[in-house]
Amino acid sequence: MFAGLTFRNRKIHVLSLIGLMLLVTGCEAKLDLSAVTESKTKPTARYDQYQAAAESDRAMVIVGNRGVMLISHDFGESWNRQTLPGNTAVSYPTLVDIDVCPDGRFVALDADRKVWASD
Repeated sequence: MFAGLTFRNRKIHVLSLIGLMLLVTGCEAKLDLSAVTESKTKPTARYDQYQAAAESDRAMVIVGNRGVMLISHDFGESWNRQTLPGNTAVSYPTLVDIDVCPDGRFVALDADRKVWASD
């Protein structure tokens, strides 16, 4: 790259490359995470996959992957997100079905055939 250049030309080349690198790194936009923070407050996430829903006299419940449950006590006007505990940070139960018992409790089934019951 620098084979046929004199010392002065080499120096100009090196300084030009350094200036270009400084210019490129100085053009980075300020990091704005407000949309990420806002999305964490919403009851649904873009990666949620819902499998089943059930309704009782007191609540509506939707269940899905990663142990996610959406619960509404006002006939779907607003939703609260709850997540079942997982074995590890990335291993949550995948809820595949939900039903209502005669006493009004909800019972959900996960993909590993484990039954989860509400209080």
